Amino acid sequence: MTQEMVKVSVLASGAILLDGSAATLGELEAAFQAAKERGAAVLYYREAAGSEPPAEVQTVLKMIVAQRLPVSMSSKPDFSDWVDQQGVSHPRDGSLPSVTGAAFARARRESVSHRAVAIVRPDRKVLLYPAPPAGSMAATAVKSVEALVPTDAIRNVAVIADSSFARESGKLDIGEIGRVLPFFGFLIGFSYIGHAVWIFDADAEGATLADGCREADLLIVDSAVVRGLPKEWGLASSAVMRNPNIILMDRATQKFLLLRTAGETKGKIEFPKNS
Repeated sequence: MTQEMVKVSVLASGAILLDGSAATLGELEAAFQAAKERGAAVLYYREAAGSEPPAEVQTVLKMIVAQRLPVSMSSKPDFSDWVDQQGVSHPRDGSLPSVTGAAFARARRESVSHRAVAIVRPDRKVLLYPAPPAGSMAATAVKSVEALVPTDAIRNVAVIADSSFARESGKLDIGEIGRVLPFFGFLIGFSYIGHAVWIFDADAEGATLADGCREADLLIVDSAVVRGLPKEWGLASSAVMRNPNIILMDRATQKFLLLRTAGETKGKIEFPKNS
């Protein structure tokens, strides 16, 4: 499933193009409202980006923010690339990463390099909770996490859960985390054996769902937040995952329930795609 995109260009003259045709600010606002209702995202291009921007640039960006639309910046008028938060251009491969994707890319990268669980806050700041030192975790605990996600390759584990414990101070208290996420020990275990693990709180409008689940080999969803997710969250997340294995952490039974598998073996987590 490919996410529908609205293409917006702001020219150096201040003229606005909507899907290649001239548009007024009123027409653009109506298009953004419609895009929000159907779950579309925005491809954005600004002509002569190195020069002083016309007033329309800020107006358009404020309209995008007001509708909380996922947006992917491009440096090319044909939208054939996407630009990350460091200003680096990347070929667009159809997966359509948005600017929020840069935070999740950082979370994936730093979770592995620092052997830590990454928490992506709503403001896109990434906090890290380090795993215990190598060799310090009990062998039985290691075996339990390896049974779910083996160490034959580094896997990406995305977690949708309440991230309210990630405060602005940047301090993470294990006691508070444990109260919010009773299964946090498993997440630490995945990080301990070398996998990338990141936690984020998806909203009902799905603004972060695609970026948060992109490239994941396993998605764990806390049953406590399921009601706040978009109606078709399972399909939307599977569409962007590398290996669409989905587990529900059932608070009622305190057990992991396998909702979807990437392979052909029923009831078993498999990873047919390695890269």
